[in-house]
Order: sequence, then structure tokens, then C-alpha cells
Amino acid sequence: MIKVMGHILCSANHRVKTFRSGTEFHQYQIPKLPCCLLLDIHLGEQPDGQAIFRKLLDEGVRIPVVFLTSNVSVPLAVDLIRAAAQIIFCKSGF
Repeated sequence: MIKVMGHILCSANHRVKTFRSGTEFHQYQIPKLPCCLLLDIHLGEQPDGQAIFRKLLDEGVRIPVVFLTSNVSVPLAVDLIRAAAQIIFCKSGF
């Protein structure tokens, strides 16, 4: 899914940086340019998407986050929305 999303965004003339894991993402210096994060809530490893999002909040990083998931519970959605106002949930069909 990462490659597909990257190709779609690149074809629309967006600069794209992909990461293989949450750990790899946390080692990256987020640019001061306008940006957003496409994040799977249920990554197959730790840290998962929720942990990555909460760490960004704890660090004071405020960027729009688009959560991609095929399975989200209402309590989880409410919890994340309460944590930050800029959240969009998309059902992943990949």
C-alpha cells in the first residue's frame, strides 16, 4: 500500500517520503514545510500508528494526520479525535 499511495501522490506532483516502520519515521526530521502524515492505525509492529501519533503530540508536532484503516472501533476513533482536532479516517481498500 505504501508504494501505491506514494505513486499516486507523486503523480499529483506532491513530494513524498515513505517509511518502512514507525521507528524509521521517528528517526526522520520532519521538515518545516507544509506536510501531512498518512498513518495506518494498526501497523504490524511496534510502535503502532496510535503510539506514533501520541508521540508526535507529546513532542508538540502538529501536522494533519490522515489515518488509514480497515478496522477502527468507535471508542478508538473518539479517543483519537479528542487527542487532536485534525483527524480524518479513511477505510483502506488495499
